[in-house]
Amino acid sequence: MGGVQRLFEQRRQQVASTRRDAASLAGVAVGARVRSHYYAGTKPDRKKSEQAEEAIVIGVHFKGEEDIAAPSQLEVQLEFLRQDERCLRGGRKTCVPAHWIVSTEEDAEVAAALREVGIHEEDQPFWDSIFPASEMREVCRLTSCQRRALAQIRAHAAASHEEAEPRVLERFQKMGFSDKELQAVLSWIQDLAPVIIHVNIDTVGRFLESDEYYRSQFETKTSYGAIDEGNQTRVTWERDLFGDAYDDAKPFERCKYGALNATWSDGRAGILNTSALAEPVGPVTNDFEGCKPALQYGDSYLVLKDVRLRCTFAPEDSGGISGSRLAVLDKYAHVLEEYEDEEIRKLVDVATAPPARPSSEAPRLLRGSTEDPTQQWVSFGFPQLKRKAGCFFFEVELIEECSLPQVGLASDLFQCLPGVQSTSGIGDDEYSCGVDGMHGSPLRWPKQEAYRRIRRNRRNRVQLTHVTLRCLLEGWASLCLGCQLEEERLRCLLRGRTSVCSGRKSRGGSRGGLRFPCNLLCIQRGLERAVEATSLGRGHANLQRGPLSRHLPQGPRVLPVWARLQASSPATGTDL
Repeated sequence: MGGVQRLFEQRRQQVASTRRDAASLAGVAVGARVRSHYYAGTKPDRKKSEQAEEAIVIGVHFKGEEDIAAPSQLEVQLEFLRQDERCLRGGRKTCVPAHWIVSTEEDAEVAAALREVGIHEEDQPFWDSIFPASEMREVCRLTSCQRRALAQIRAHAAASHEEAEPRVLERFQKMGFSDKELQAVLSWIQDLAPVIIHVNIDTVGRFLESDEYYRSQFETKTSYGAIDEGNQTRVTWERDLFGDAYDDAKPFERCKYGALNATWSDGRAGILNTSALAEPVGPVTNDFEGCKPALQYGDSYLVLKDVRLRCTFAPEDSGGISGSRLAVLDKYAHVLEEYEDEEIRKLVDVATAPPARPSSEAPRLLRGSTEDPTQQWVSFGFPQLKRKAGCFFFEVELIEECSLPQVGLASDLFQCLPGVQSTSGIGDDEYSCGVDGMHGSPLRWPKQEAYRRIRRNRRNRVQLTHVTLRCLLEGWASLCLGCQLEEERLRCLLRGRTSVCSGRKSRGGSRGGLRFPCNLLCIQRGLERAVEATSLGRGHANLQRGPLSRHLPQGPRVLPVWARLQASSPATGTDL
């Protein structure tokens, strides 16, 4: 799910509430620049045109009786400006009803500015439908040199994007994705990926208090990046990017540099400016720490608003690269093509992430005096989501250095004791059942006896009912637990990279990890209302539900899409 669907819905609501499709008569005055429909065809068959065109108001009057004045009687005399094959009324004067005017001088000015930066008239309704009006109006503030630079880059980017998109789609398909994921990624970058500028707030904070503008190094004569006498290095870089567009520019008109909110492993930095943005190769993952390779500019950052149509982007640090490698937000495929595979996977995760679940569905502390799982044994679960019947299937992703995990189900008789220090988990309680890693048994009997029998199914495959999770994780491990309450049976699966873990590798084990399929008898009968729960001796975990899990239940089940929920420490939020 990309951001464009949400933006469309927001825009539809705004249009419905403000009635932007009807113009205010206050803006219809002699000399005003407007957009209006006109009479198409010839008498007596002429009719209202399908498209609106730009015109200048040269007169306003009432038709019919002079002593009768009503809105329906108001006519506006217009001179249409366009003189090409798409506007038959170009240069002609005509009178139209006032309600045919669909926008006023300000909207016409925006349309002209968008055309000047390379966004053609047939594309403008798209941007008007997904971006707020303030985003569109910001383009009008660009000077002639900035508009020229943007138009040049947009023209190059459009051709490069069209050429690269089939190759990017083929690469996505080889990675197991489809065109749906590709379009979600492009929509996320186009619509929602934060545009930021890293700053050292201790240094520039006092200036931002009194100055409403963020200044470039051409104005401040200081920089955490490349700087020399007269900024000749950066002048050369910008000439390589934008040709001679900035040769006669004032210092205030020069680029402001920043980045999309990106994170990657190779440390390549990127830059942004308010007329052109060069962005680093890396997944735009909305990292709360910002763009890590840009930390040299400061560990604080500004999130820019209403700049998306004013920016261009590069696949790496834009210093010394050609302008033909730059992109704009809606023509980005050739930059995406330079992402590494792992970066693309992370970007797909962000772009297809479901909406956040309401706080009422967040995991709650069941036992323990603290929500920090590194301090003591804690148990988290979902008592608000009790179920009398049906299927449970959830996955717990165990994070590094997690030890003694227990995952299972608790009945209504399970006592929730938040605020009280606990020394036992979900697997030790007589009113619960599940996988117990503390004592090396998959579940606990009410009489504290471990169930340790090994079964064989019809295919003579060993199904382990004794799994020890007493381990320190080197990386990640995921533990899936499924339960059919009517059958009173659990099904669990452990997969991941561990340093110590007893049990057998299955023949169908995953690459580079251990896989433990277990078919467990749910001996805690009478789970009238079952509660999912996770206990940890130490460390962190995330609880995953629905199709985003690494492992899905067998059978034709349709699961709702849930976002990742932190099962270990919702207060600290260190794992999300």
